[in-house]
Amino acid sequence: MNYMEGLKRKNLDYIDYFRAVAIIFIVAGHTLVWGKSTMLEFNTLLFAGGTYFFVFIAGFLFQYLSYKFDVKTYFKKKLLNVICPFLVTLLPVSFLYAYQNIDNWAFQQASFGVRFFAVTIGGYIVNGPVWFIGMIAIMFLFSPLFLASRKNKKIHITLLLSSLILCLIIPRYSSVNMFIGFNPYESSVWKILFLNLSYYIKIFLHFVFIYLFGMEVCVLINKYYDKIKANLKSIFQISLFLYIYSIL
Repeated sequence: MNYMEGLKRKNLDYIDYFRAVAIIFIVAGHTLVWGKSTMLEFNTLLFAGGTYFFVFIAGFLFQYLSYKFDVKTYFKKKLLNVICPFLVTLLPVSFLYAYQNIDNWAFQQASFGVRFFAVTIGGYIVNGPVWFIGMIAIMFLFSPLFLASRKNKKIHITLLLSSLILCLIIPRYSSVNMFIGFNPYESSVWKILFLNLSYYIKIFLHFVFIYLFGMEVCVLINKYYDKIKANLKSIFQISLFLYIYSIL
């Protein structure tokens, strides 16, 4: 029995601690990124990386729980525990947004139906951070393929390298700029759907390496647990140095 099988019924305390760190960074990234010039750049680099932590954790836990993976059960849980609660809370807001039409954004001149559809498919219009749901939903769809790719070493390595390249060359697009130049008189719901899907796919391609990296770290911990445990101090020091270096 390997390490992961031995702990499959136990809670991973270090992941809970990491979640706490990720939450702190998420909150700080939305409240402490301020200033101008160098100060703004420094705060952004220091606090605006919390999303990467959450994506890493998602990949790690997916791999950790893969010993009991079942496609139907997996998608059912994601639908019931993530997508449905999101839609249940978003739909009333979408209706109010479409009915009141009080903002001065791209959809002010659009019809009720277009505004309702736009917010339903792009919840970030009324609550910026929920762009994450659209991106992570695509990650859920591909996760079984990521797991299957580990059975073929060439495919697995190719996937890791290509996702790393995509992460480096595709920027993290902001939803704020989604509808620049949008014409409510000429565009249809299909145009809105296309804009959102293209946005979510671009963000997915930027983050997919982080998810795969989380899976990879989980496998490495499983394989080299004793060595990693014996060198935790050195690993922490190197990680801290690399993080500070990336900021500077």
